[in-house]
Amino acid sequence: MTPCLVYMILGIKKVGWLIRVFVSTLPAFHLIFVQYSAFVFLDMLGTFLALMALLFYLLGHNRIYSAVLFLALMTKEYFAIFALSMLASSLLRRHSIHKPTAIALGLFGAWCLHYFVTGPPTFLLYVHSSNLLDLNGLSIMFVNLFFVPVIVLSARKANLEFLTVSAIYPFFLYLWGTAEAWYLLLPIAINSCLIALALDQITKSNWSILSSRIWNKMKYLSTTLVVILLVFSICCQIVATNNFMQTYHYHDVQEATDFLKTRYDNQDIMMIDCFWAISTYPLGEFMHIRDECWSGQESLESLRSKIGQVGLCILGKADATSNLVLRESFKDSVVFENIGFIIISTTTLDERAR
Repeated sequence: MTPCLVYMILGIKKVGWLIRVFVSTLPAFHLIFVQYSAFVFLDMLGTFLALMALLFYLLGHNRIYSAVLFLALMTKEYFAIFALSMLASSLLRRHSIHKPTAIALGLFGAWCLHYFVTGPPTFLLYVHSSNLLDLNGLSIMFVNLFFVPVIVLSARKANLEFLTVSAIYPFFLYLWGTAEAWYLLLPIAINSCLIALALDQITKSNWSILSSRIWNKMKYLSTTLVVILLVFSICCQIVATNNFMQTYHYHDVQEATDFLKTRYDNQDIMMIDCFWAISTYPLGEFMHIRDECWSGQESLESLRSKIGQVGLCILGKADATSNLVLRESFKDSVVFENIGFIIISTTTLDERAR
């Protein structure tokens, strides 16, 4: 749906149809969009809702915009950056607060307050990692770093909402201290729009200070360069996506699910350091899940004790060292290498004890 929304947003901005078609294919082939279409992550939904909100904002449907923006905020808390960007663009453009955006943020703030008062902020702990923003992350965010000068050409008051999102996200990720790929979904879509707006501006503008012959040559040269960059970027993403499809084994997901359904249907299961398993497997359909943590500094006896409380465990492998220790300790367990989980049952432990 992201390519369709990009196409529709560019249509409202009156970008030429050929440029719209060409640029809207970027998210369709982009590796990150392909990867996160294969998982049950809320980031894709949040990106879809944020772009939908932007569409209604441009159409002037403020009530629908506010409602959809609130839904985007409810998917993942970091979409508040998008809302704050929209608020900033309104302040810069009209020197006043955009009420529909403020209402959505206010409702979201009220929910956050209720959440923090009634329970611990466990979700906020999950979104952090040590994957800091680097040059590669910036390049992905802007589709390609070579497009940064192109995006600068789109710097017009009419494109203020797009420009604020594009400018604020790098600072947010730097200050937030983590730049996992899911944070880049919305910036990629927004920067794709800016590339299209810049290309459309190049093809339509006319500088009277230059002779028509010189200007036409400059337009032809700059348009050709941008198109070549677009083709190159799309081809690179197609190759990267193809490599991803070749190396990522989806059959392991089905194999692990079938294994659990066949042997442990309707049984309690303990998940230790397995946040991602909850999003990857429909375990709740046929198992009662109990979430636990286990530090690699704890003894293996402590781990055995935790597993013994329930009888079945899915253990997430934290790193190479833990992986080696766990393999040696639970040699008879079921290991699904590609998805990074070890399934251990009390039967396995009892057999090793004998």
